[in-house]
Amino acid sequence: MKSLVHFDVEGLNGYINLSISFRSQLVLLYGLNGSGKTSAMKLISFLSSGNIRGLTCSIFDNARLLAEDMKGNEMGRPRKVKPKNWPDIYEKCISGFLSKNEASKLLSISPKTLNRWLKEEKIRNN
Repeated sequence: MKSLVHFDVEGLNGYINLSISFRSQLVLLYGLNGSGKTSAMKLISFLSSGNIRGLTCSIFDNARLLAEDMKGNEMGRPRKVKPKNWPDIYEKCISGFLSKNEASKLLSISPKTLNRWLKEEKIRNN
């Protein structure tokens, strides 16, 4: 069993940046209407369950969800989530308008992560 430790998101709904720590036994999320409470909870749900469709329908620039097992050991490394402009960058990469090196710099990811994303997208499109 795992428990959530921390959640960060940038550009949620295009303008909200949030950082939430789950180190306490009780975490309250409150704010004005339109401040991103529900959107943040949905994104946490999509990230923790691997709901790709939900992630692709969500608007955000970057998100990170960190979890640990019940003994306090971190569960793997946080994974980068594809940004909303990923489809455009993917098309430019496969058409040759953008090199892999340029794309990885533009996305602030390693070439290894870019290759993994390109392979995932190729499988998804076949």
